[in-house]
Amino acid sequence: MMTRFKDNLINWLNASLSESTPSHVVAFCFNLNEPAGDDNVKYGVELIGAARYGKTDEDWACDDVWTPSPLAK
Repeated sequence: MMTRFKDNLINWLNASLSESTPSHVVAFCFNLNEPAGDDNVKYGVELIGAARYGKTDEDWACDDVWTPSPLAK
């Protein structure tokens, strides 16, 4: 089971990062969540690109300027 998860994650990440990102993306953030309403899915992962990054700014990833296509799987 772990191998299937790992393979799916790597394939999704490769597809997501192969898309063009705007030149003003300076940082990426992974958001982990527990999807509501789907009993078969325990956790979800979202990837965003942000135009700013601040080591001491906890909100730097709140203003995303890029997300991969939802079909990048």
